[in-house]
Amino acid sequence: MNRWKSETVYHSGDQFFSDLLSAIDKAQQSVLIETYIFAKDRLGTDILKHLAAAAKRGCEVKVLIDGVGSMDWNIFDLESAETHGIEVRIFHPLPWQSTGGISQFVWSKVNTRNHRKTAIIDSQLAFAGGLNISDFHLESRQGRNAWRDTGVSVTGKSISALLKVFWADWRSSGKIKLKSMPHYPLVVVNSTARQKIAAHKQFIGHVANAQKRVWISTPYFFPDLRLIQSLNHCARRGIDVRLLLPRKNDVFFMKWVNRSFYRRLNRSGVKIYEYVPSTLHAKVRLIDQWCTVGSSNVNGRSLLRDLETDIVLVSEKSINLIAEQFEVDCMNSVEMDFLSENYGHFWKNLFDKLLFIFKGWF
Repeated sequence: MNRWKSETVYHSGDQFFSDLLSAIDKAQQSVLIETYIFAKDRLGTDILKHLAAAAKRGCEVKVLIDGVGSMDWNIFDLESAETHGIEVRIFHPLPWQSTGGISQFVWSKVNTRNHRKTAIIDSQLAFAGGLNISDFHLESRQGRNAWRDTGVSVTGKSISALLKVFWADWRSSGKIKLKSMPHYPLVVVNSTARQKIAAHKQFIGHVANAQKRVWISTPYFFPDLRLIQSLNHCARRGIDVRLLLPRKNDVFFMKWVNRSFYRRLNRSGVKIYEYVPSTLHAKVRLIDQWCTVGSSNVNGRSLLRDLETDIVLVSEKSINLIAEQFEVDCMNSVEMDFLSENYGHFWKNLFDKLLFIFKGWF
């Protein structure tokens, strides 16, 4: 059986980034970071300082950020980072992020983003999950408003898959050309159309064959028809099917997008919880003993558009920690019952139809 050499699960952004900074400080060869958001806040500034120190020690330091996710970056920030030995590239840059300006801005790429969140230290240790480089995740700085998220760090030979993905993204400048990437059971990526189909098929297959539980946490919920049918079928078979979604969302309209699916799932017995204390950003799938933590949401963007990376956890300890936190999060949530609410009127049905037209944007 394929296993990681070690697995560490994080439910605290403070601990996740504390360990990441410690790993950067111990790096001897390379630090490779790929992230959707690299905020220019206190955390972002701290990480840049540690990266600069690593570069000064002789480490290869490369950072790949997304143009939309990190839209406050510009060409001057790239030049500043380079003076400290940090090479930064931007995936599908916006006009002010490229020396080519508007001439290199391609509208066809605007809706395809790099949503991965990984850091690889010395090709031996990798961090992944739903955590962007942003103060939003730190309770030490945001207090009770800190986002509830989940991350992992792993060691083992399957890190070679994450390295392959990083270098493909880095060298291609967003033109993904992965044609022969081998199958890595512990790393789920969607760089090519074939991989997107395979990843979704694997997810649907686990749901369809579930024997005990299907627990899914995601901030953005826009499932396709196959997944809706699979979830409903599981619930009708008596499987414990739970969806954990945020009541407070960083994208204001996503609350209504998420809720547009509640009624058709409630009627089959799917339990839906809305997390109340703060913004829920964790992206976790726990189906029997198959468990993933990563950047993928359950929506059209993750399925059709954005680049994602998810780690498959296999140790019993890790899976138990994920399950325990999921249940804690459910206790801190409100269970939604749209069958008892008057939510089936004409405007709601019209809203549902409009959403499916623009499903590639959610």
